[in-house]
Amino acid sequence: MTAPLVTCPTCQDQFPWVEDQLLRWSPRDGRFLPVEPVDTTNPIKLADQRASCYIRCPNPSQDTPQHYTPVVLGQSPAPVVIGLVGRPRAGKSHLLAAMVQGLVTGRANALGVTARPGDGVQHAAFHRGHIEPMLRGESLDGTGDGVVGYADFLLVRSPTGERPVIFFDTGGENFRAMAHNSLRSRFLLNTNALMFVEDADQVMARTAGGNEWISDALARLGVVPHLRSIPSTVVLMKSDQLRYTHPVDRWLRLPDDRGPLVANDFLTESRDVYAVLDQYGANFARDLYDRFDRCTMHFVSATGVAAEDERYPRGVHPMRVLRPLVALLAMTGVLTGPEAAQVGR
Repeated sequence: MTAPLVTCPTCQDQFPWVEDQLLRWSPRDGRFLPVEPVDTTNPIKLADQRASCYIRCPNPSQDTPQHYTPVVLGQSPAPVVIGLVGRPRAGKSHLLAAMVQGLVTGRANALGVTARPGDGVQHAAFHRGHIEPMLRGESLDGTGDGVVGYADFLLVRSPTGERPVIFFDTGGENFRAMAHNSLRSRFLLNTNALMFVEDADQVMARTAGGNEWISDALARLGVVPHLRSIPSTVVLMKSDQLRYTHPVDRWLRLPDDRGPLVANDFLTESRDVYAVLDQYGANFARDLYDRFDRCTMHFVSATGVAAEDERYPRGVHPMRVLRPLVALLAMTGVLTGPEAAQVGR
């Protein structure tokens, strides 16, 4: 039997999936060590043993440091690979932390969506480095240089099954290195879902008519022949700054985890975001809606309030962080049905 070809989400190389040596992370040793599965005829017990195992990526191009891939990737349908794109300090890291926290704690249950870690080692690191500090009211640092791997890897279950969902977040400045084919933005070439993040502060200051970081990301994506068909969302972050402005106020008061899914809700919100961006002259962010065959637009605040001296002394109160993610899950086929099929159209 021919081994299936898998695309590594870290190095973007394709390789035949072969499990010749299973590995497991050892916190005591600080590295991956070989593990021998215990013989068992119980498929549930075997699945439990393998759930925490990895293989070493053969890294055919040898242009990325040694890395490891969860065994679950070789046993699952093709993953949804979501890339977050935006200017520095737009709030991408806070958004991703709030989205992942909401998803794994069951806030999307009403929509029939649950999630669990697919890469336990990376999820634990993401939780320690992003989710826990945010929940303590700390302002997160922007994504630093040198990050070439994914931020988190979840297994998202819907009524039709379970599918890997992999999140990439990279520092805004890394999109400026297109002339050098930056490894830190190479993940874009393997994304099949895009989340463009714009800063409401920049929009209100009327400095968001263009966005060189998004422009450079789109330039890198220019080699992707099916770019227009990639499902996309436009997220107007820090929308709490517009919370008393119509129609933003209406949307921020609505829960984003209610069910069932209604496609017209996404269309109506997209219309209102489009109008606000047009009102403030944020032409580039507005025009993203027309660049893609399926696209939605959302009012979002990852923290609910502005930071005070790099902290949130009264805690964070995420607003509508799940909505753009739910839209992408519908547009990538994780969520199915007549309503999901109309989201973004």
